[in-house]
Amino acid sequence: MNTTEFEMYINDTKRPSKIRIEEKDELFYVSIDDDFKGSMKIDKSTESGFVTDDAELKQHLYSIASHLDADRKISELPEKLLERYGDNLVSFRFIEDDTLELTAHEDTDIEEFGNVMEDLIYDDVEFEKKLIVIVRKENDEHTYTFDIN
Repeated sequence: MNTTEFEMYINDTKRPSKIRIEEKDELFYVSIDDDFKGSMKIDKSTESGFVTDDAELKQHLYSIASHLDADRKISELPEKLLERYGDNLVSFRFIEDDTLELTAHEDTDIEEFGNVMEDLIYDDVEFEKKLIVIVRKENDEHTYTFDIN
């Protein structure tokens, strides 16, 4: 079972609600502020990409689906970058949900490479969430940091 947790604003509230989604088999079980709202399943023929029969969940389905889609696209970004910049990149890891660390070969000019990545990364970005990117040189503490979105 895969579990995803995030916060989002529901119904113009002043504080974000905690969303918890447990994925088991083909179903996604959704709780909002620890209150189970129902289950949803993937249906690519719909605008949100999901369907549910649960009335309480239906009103939040599009927002929750959008968040899940953005998370998926963020998790796919490092592989796209490794494919595109494989001559310079050695590895990647997420330090936090909003921070991606990329490790470049030790012979890479980190300032030049970081500038190029910062300029061209939007060719591979398909999400609107903010992501901090740290480009680190292998066996060196020098970094180049920039934000996406």
